[in-house]
Amino acid sequence: YSDRGWPSFESATADARVAVTGSRMAFGEEELTMQEHTDTYRFQSTGTAVHPERFARMLATKTFTNGSDLGKVTKLYHQTFDVVKHAKSQNFQRRTWTEERMTEYFEALAEMQDLEEFWLTNNALGNPGILRFAQELAGKQLLKMLILIDVGLTDAGM
Repeated sequence: YSDRGWPSFESATADARVAVTGSRMAFGEEELTMQEHTDTYRFQSTGTAVHPERFARMLATKTFTNGSDLGKVTKLYHQTFDVVKHAKSQNFQRRTWTEERMTEYFEALAEMQDLEEFWLTNNALGNPGILRFAQELAGKQLLKMLILIDVGLTDAGM
C-alpha cells in the first residue's frame, strides 16, 4: 500500500491539511483500546505538509496501475498545496522532530506566508530545535502568536 502512488497522494494530502492535532489518525498493527483518552495520542498522524517538489520526487518512486497517473497526481498535489500554503495556523502536538523531518517541513513552511499562529506543544525539541523553528518563522510577517509549551526550552535557550 505504501509503495503505491494514489495512496501516497491521499496520505500526503491528509497530512498537509491537518489543522487540528488528532484530526488524522494513523493505524498500524496495534489495536486502539480507548481505556483512556490519552490512548489516542499513539495513533495521531505525525505527517506534515510536504513541498510539491519533494512530493514529486517521492511520488516518482511509487507505482501506479495506470502509468499516466503520475503527472495527474503530481499536479493534484501541487493544487492542494497551493491551498495549504495559505493556512493561518499550524499546530503540532506530541511530534518527534528529527533533522530530516524538520528539513522536509521547513521546505513547505517557507511557502506559508499567511501564518498568524504557530503552536508547538509537547515536542521534545530542546534549545537547538526551537532555534531552528525560530529561524524559519522569523520572516513570517503576519505571525501574531507563537505558542511553545513543554518543548524542552531552557533558560539558556531564551
